[in-house]
Amino acid sequence: MHFEEDGTIVYEQGDGDEPPNDIDGYQRDPNDPFRFIPLWLPCQLRIQNAVRYADCGCINVIMRCNNPAIPLFGELVTHTQCQHCPERKPWEEI
Repeated sequence: MHFEEDGTIVYEQGDGDEPPNDIDGYQRDPNDPFRFIPLWLPCQLRIQNAVRYADCGCINVIMRCNNPAIPLFGELVTHTQCQHCPERKPWEEI
């Protein structure tokens, strides 16, 4: 499994492998069930952690808001919460 530059997650596929579990905030590529495209808009004030589950080898991505200007500061967030955030800071603003 690896992360591409745009944030896409790609699992290596072996013969007979079952497609991995869905990943929160990612859309499974309709042409490749082992590739996940991020739904997250860029934000420099969000913390990302990936966890790998030992039983299946699948990962999940957990995002946490790190913007002290909003009530969700320090909380787990979904991609839709981030999309509607009035204080989201795109990377272009760095």
